[in-house]
Amino acid sequence: MMFDTNNVFHLDQQELIQILSLAFSRMLDRDRDLFECDSKKQVQERTFMHRFAFELHNQLHFAEDFRDSNGKPVLSIDVEYNRDGDDEKPMSLGATWGAPDILLHQRGSGKLTDGERYKNDVFVCELKKAGAVGGADSDRVQMMVRTRKYLYGISFYSMTTKPYRLELYKGEPAEVGDNGCFGPVCYRYNGHCSKVSGNEVLI
Repeated sequence: MMFDTNNVFHLDQQELIQILSLAFSRMLDRDRDLFECDSKKQVQERTFMHRFAFELHNQLHFAEDFRDSNGKPVLSIDVEYNRDGDDEKPMSLGATWGAPDILLHQRGSGKLTDGERYKNDVFVCELKKAGAVGGADSDRVQMMVRTRKYLYGISFYSMTTKPYRLELYKGEPAEVGDNGCFGPVCYRYNGHCSKVSGNEVLI
């Protein structure tokens, strides 16, 4: 987990899994009342989204504090950020614009010299309190990884129902699964890894 000499941020898969695990464990500890009352009071999904983004910031604050030679911050964790330069960010499934739940990215960044990936589009994350594997959010995340070349896509589709589950997609086809785009990842919250189907991750 580091910036290179071109201010490009590098984050490997295990580092990301650790960040997600630590952020969610802190959220469970700090915000337990949200989880305990949700079944009766139906806490808004945006509340969970904001608190998870806050805990991600705490795990990645050094990256957000990093500045380029002009003193400008390089990375930001944003919630429902819908800009793509001067335009609205495209989404999927017939939508003309998109505002992903959580992004770790460089605002207004241009494409790298390969002309494919945008500089410092690190991860895109969609959250559901209690969704199902392979739902619409999963489709949106996969589309964002394919079209924007994010390093990672996260579909956290079961945030309030045990076991807490997410899907993790890695946007580096040459290094992952047989299907040429995404490979399976597995993780359990207690720190023990076990094989699960598809891209499903248990934290």
